[in-house]
Amino acid sequence: MAQYGKICAKLWDTPRFTGMSEDAQRLVIYSFSNRDCNVIGLYRFRLLHLTLDILYGGWAWKRKRLAAAFNEVLEVGWFRYDHGLDIVQICDWFDEHTIDNPNHLKYVISVIDQTPRTLLLGDLIKDIEKRPNGIDDNYIDDLMEALSKRLPNGIETVSKHIDIDVAIDITTDIDIKAPRKRGVVDEEFDILCLEVLTDLNRLRGKRGDGLDVEGTGHRKFIKRAVMKDRATLRDFLHVNKVKASQWLYSSMETHLVPKTLYSEKNFDCYRTEVMAPDNQLSEKTKKRLAIAAKLTNMEGGSDGLEVVRIPDAQIEHLPKG
Repeated sequence: MAQYGKICAKLWDTPRFTGMSEDAQRLVIYSFSNRDCNVIGLYRFRLLHLTLDILYGGWAWKRKRLAAAFNEVLEVGWFRYDHGLDIVQICDWFDEHTIDNPNHLKYVISVIDQTPRTLLLGDLIKDIEKRPNGIDDNYIDDLMEALSKRLPNGIETVSKHIDIDVAIDITTDIDIKAPRKRGVVDEEFDILCLEVLTDLNRLRGKRGDGLDVEGTGHRKFIKRAVMKDRATLRDFLHVNKVKASQWLYSSMETHLVPKTLYSEKNFDCYRTEVMAPDNQLSEKTKKRLAIAAKLTNMEGGSDGLEVVRIPDAQIEHLPKG
């Protein structure tokens, strides 16, 4: 999860940026600074989550307004969009974002190695071939090799225009004052609960009874964290993994339950903790974490790129309990 986004000051003197509408400018800034943005400027950019962020941030945009801003940004060429994989690539990213030491290069390559196989990687290669200001010439070949290995042989899905209704798959305007209907927000909350509790069950393994992922007993603690702590899916998964690494096979493992993990007293502190190095974990714990990760990959769980966030305007309508 990105902790911050870099926006160069000269952006405000760039005619291409200043010539856009205010909505398009806001979307450009969002693309640089949202939580999914990464060190290569190529990342999962789900329009559904963007619509939730719009509500959450109080923008109160409707579909047509969002589509107009998004398509303006595409046409101006600030970023490219792979609608088949929901991925954005910010153009000329490395003109302003540097790779200036070997450790940073290793980290960038590790991100590339986990990037979905999108044709936008080819566009990123073309950008790097122009020898951008931010990359030391000694690192160009290593970057090109890593990117080339990830290039797909798939169908062209890169788009210069989107149909917002199809892309987001919703039928009502995104309007903070719209009449309440059960729909996308409820479904997002259901998905969030399923992901969180399934992940926790995988980490717990056979140690103790499995948590009921369908019932309402544990959902109230997830709802509390969403409402009070603005929790996202990443936050929950991070807390699950960190506390499992600390408590598995100890007297504390009985506390690997939502009531403890997501409580008002604990959750905000737990999500700021970091994982201990592998050499500080027991062999049994490392094995349990590895099995949980393998199950997630096999069963199509969260890929770690998505953020589920429930907008303030809809919180009061979440299922009770």
